[in-house]
Amino acid sequence: MRLSTSGETLVKHREMLDENKHMMSANQDLINKIGTKLERARDNLQNEIIMSRDEIQSKIDQMDKFYIEQMTSIENMIRSDKSDVKSEINKTNETFKKQLITEIDKLKTFVNNITSAAQAHRETLQEKYNEKLSKIKDVCAQYFSKYEKHLLHQAEMVKALEQRQEGWVNTLIKPQEVNQARLFSVDTRIKEGELTRLKDF
Repeated sequence: MRLSTSGETLVKHREMLDENKHMMSANQDLINKIGTKLERARDNLQNEIIMSRDEIQSKIDQMDKFYIEQMTSIENMIRSDKSDVKSEINKTNETFKKQLITEIDKLKTFVNNITSAAQAHRETLQEKYNEKLSKIKDVCAQYFSKYEKHLLHQAEMVKALEQRQEGWVNTLIKPQEVNQARLFSVDTRIKEGELTRLKDF
């Protein structure tokens, strides 16, 4: 009875071992499959990473190329704009120079016309001034001639008055002065005589 039980137990253990082996084999197959899948996934991921890297590098290269093209285009546009601006500046300068020369010519013409008109007016005024100055000179000459004659007449009248005054002095004033001198001399002698008498007393 015990042997049969032990045999059954052994059989069960063998069956269990077989099942375990089978399970282990199945697990190993599953592990191998999982490993294979993992390797495939790893390979796929590496491939995707490589592809992504290549794609990113391609995009970077495209961006670099686009940036270089844009920079080149911008530089060309700047050069073109500079050239256009210089051309416009030169045109503007030429236009301004022409306008300036035209205005200067107009101003010169205006100044010359004004100068000519002023010169003509000055000459006219000079002629009128010379005419008036000649008339003024004539009037002044006539006036000074009359004034000189008047002065000569006045000088003759003064000379005649001086002669009359001298005659009056000789006839009227000098004799009176002589008489006054004689009276003063007599009076002085009388006073001196009186003073001498007073001293003698």
